[in-house]
Order: sequence, then structure tokens, then C-alpha cells
Amino acid sequence: LLMASYGFIEPDDPKFVSTVRKIRKELAQDGLMFRYKNDDDFGTPTSSFTVCSFWMVKALWQIGEREEAERMFERLLGYANHLGLFSEDLDFKTKEMLGNFPQGYSHLALIDCAILLGGIREGGPTAPGKL
Repeated sequence: LLMASYGFIEPDDPKFVSTVRKIRKELAQDGLMFRYKNDDDFGTPTSSFTVCSFWMVKALWQIGEREEAERMFERLLGYANHLGLFSEDLDFKTKEMLGNFPQGYSHLALIDCAILLGGIREGGPTAPGKL
């Protein structure tokens, strides 16, 4: 999901677009993203990985699916606690915060998305036509 962000590929490259869409199809559930679905030492994953959900928001924006990116971002904001903080994981069923709390990586990705989408709303440097 971060290949375009790091300059490995252009965001409008059909390979990147199809990769983002495939990842979303395979790993998204209820607007949240699995980190992976394979069994590991903890069993079968049952929670979303918050940073991956924010990375998907950014990737959707980059491939031009801006309305969906904004919807997903707004939905994610609703899972923050009363202080606006996020954990490492969110349980898919209960939306309970799991794992490390507060999780720095989740907040870095949140800020990255807020700047990106905020620029669109305010006509800032990330608005369409300004990149």
C-alpha cells in the first residue's frame, strides 16, 4: 500500500491500482483492514491492524478513489477513544481497542491521512491538480 508513497511506482500505474484494489478485496472487512489472514503463533487473526486501515485510506486517495478514501477515513475516526487516541488493533466484531495503546504508528498514519485529506478540503498543496 505504500509503494507509491515511497516512489517505487506512480499512483496511477495500473499495477498499483490493481494491487490496492486486490488488497482491499482480500483484506478489508467492515471498513477495516487485516494485516494478514494467515494463521500465526496467536492463531487466526480476528482484529484489524489500525495502521493498515489508514494506509488503505492513503492508497485509495492516491489511485483517485477520493470519495471512498474520505468515507473510510471518517469511519476510522469514529473508532478513536474519547481522547482521540488509537490502539494497534481493533476487534472486527466489538470494535474494542486491542494491542499496544496508544500506538504511535497508528497516529503517524492518521496524521498523514489528515494532512492529505485536509489539503483537498482546504485547497492546499495536496488538492487535486496541485501534486
